[in-house]
Amino acid sequence: MAQVIVSTGAAPTTSGVQPSRSMIEVREVRKDYLDGSMHVPVLRGVDFNVAAGEAVALLGPSGCGKSTLLNILGCLDRPSSGIYRLAGQDVSHLSREQEAWVRLHHIGFVFQSFHLIGHATALENVALPLYYAGVPRKQREALAAAILQRVGLAGRLHHRPNQLSGGQRQRTAIARACVTKPKLLLADEPTGALDTQSGREVLALISELREETGMTLVIVTHDASVASIAERRLEMSDGQIVAEHGSAGVQHA
Repeated sequence: MAQVIVSTGAAPTTSGVQPSRSMIEVREVRKDYLDGSMHVPVLRGVDFNVAAGEAVALLGPSGCGKSTLLNILGCLDRPSSGIYRLAGQDVSHLSREQEAWVRLHHIGFVFQSFHLIGHATALENVALPLYYAGVPRKQREALAAAILQRVGLAGRLHHRPNQLSGGQRQRTAIARACVTKPKLLLADEPTGALDTQSGREVLALISELREETGMTLVIVTHDASVASIAERRLEMSDGQIVAEHGSAGVQHA
């Protein structure tokens, strides 16, 4: 598979791209969808930066474009126009193969509906990204078990999703997202399917893991209490960022 070098360290990358203190740089990003013969604008020229190690919330009502923007940040979708740089490298126009490589090696995802494989155990679900990354079986199982222990599921390694509570399923999903040690964690309404107490515990866990690893966090939500774990909040409306709260993040060690 063709590799894309995304550097977050101090040395130049082999692709010639210099490392950046910004993990995310978005410039005039627009996204249109075709509805019959009509182009429907979803993102209307979005501009913002996220510093390496910063936590930023994209806050807004359903339909404002925040999930579409998150998909672009995660290399799950491409902008219709504009530039998206990840750690200094333009990833706006990668091939599908290159996008998959970037997702596997640099980005972790946490979704509202967990997206766990129903017939697989917690250990197997968490180890799956390591399988695709070519990690040998014993090593990936050890790494998966270690992070499941870290998220409080040491006694649930061999349970399938239907044997876990909602909070436990989301903890499994968080472990899967973090097992490859991504530089960027993207969370889309991570507490939306959870009760209030489980939601608080999941948010606390995400915050703890970010502090421990120094990874950058972008969290999408319509809930101000969820957004409060971020240092900076970007409010979206009608495909644009209309307000910003909090100060620009400082790079974590």
